[in-house]
Amino acid sequence: MISCDSVTKAAIRSHYDLATPFHSLLWGPHIHHGLWEDATPSAGDASPRDAQLHLTNTLADLANVSRGNCVLDVGCGMGGLSVYLARSRDCRMADSPAKRLRVEKVCEAFLCPSLGSFSDYRGWMKYAGLVVDATNDWTNRAAQTAMQAWELCEARVNAWGISRLARMIDPAQALFLKHFSTLLNAYRSGAMQYGCCVAHRPPNAPS
Repeated sequence: MISCDSVTKAAIRSHYDLATPFHSLLWGPHIHHGLWEDATPSAGDASPRDAQLHLTNTLADLANVSRGNCVLDVGCGMGGLSVYLARSRDCRMADSPAKRLRVEKVCEAFLCPSLGSFSDYRGWMKYAGLVVDATNDWTNRAAQTAMQAWELCEARVNAWGISRLARMIDPAQALFLKHFSTLLNAYRSGAMQYGCCVAHRPPNAPS
């Protein structure tokens, strides 16, 4: 095995914190080379995007990934594979350290003491004596609008030099502005979801 001691965990984290938007722009949601049906595809054959999805489906077929399975995507990158498998095969993706790290960064930058999963919120409601009527995952319906809004905010911050002013006023505000891309990446990777839980208190519940 070839090892390179100069490549540290800190350097890797820094690279992907800064370069993920560029990876997304150049590669799309899947940082994979793709898999072609033959070694020398001719012009007009499947696009690189098709080849990336073909690789994902080939790996999923070899692993017999099917509905209801729990899949751990180690080294998930932007989470494109996780999102694709969850949608196309109706399987559940296990939380990974990378996803958790993204959400922790969102909590820190956006001053959220905590962020829970749908399962967490259902559990807290039940613990409080409520009956959960419905859980609605609106990520697919709301993500595009949310990402466009945050992309617009990020563009304006960069264009108007607001970050420099924020650093002079309050470092916490500068951190908030710096991490718009962190929130975007959390949505793109599937680390964060958007939706609502509906619950009610039973008439006979103790007050």
